[in-house]
Amino acid sequence: MTVDYVAVVGPDTMWPGRERVKLPTEGESNQDTILLIEMPDSDYSALEPRSPTVEKFMAKIKLPTGRGIRCIHPKGLAYVTVGGEVRWFPPDTDPETVRRLLKRNPDCKVISADEKMEIIERWGEEEDSR
Repeated sequence: MTVDYVAVVGPDTMWPGRERVKLPTEGESNQDTILLIEMPDSDYSALEPRSPTVEKFMAKIKLPTGRGIRCIHPKGLAYVTVGGEVRWFPPDTDPETVRRLLKRNPDCKVISADEKMEIIERWGEEEDSR
């Protein structure tokens, strides 16, 4: 079974690899950044630990003419923002607009895989008190 929505990975995305990105709180910058996006003709399985890079994703959605993007729905290509909104790119969207919204704000805090995040620390404390 393949997935229709993917997390696009890369050093400047919300999914940089082993490191994690702390989601910005409401009102902070980065709310429009793409968190998950629909991928036409995805060959990614729900059971495999693999996600497209920005370049692979862009190659998949660009039309051969270079004008517009490939979409599954007549309304466009669906995506979810960091702020939790569901939005659509119309078919005539310039592919570079999609690329720009895949890139997170450099001020977004990147946390190493070894560093604990606040919510995880609190979760451990709740378990200890039982």
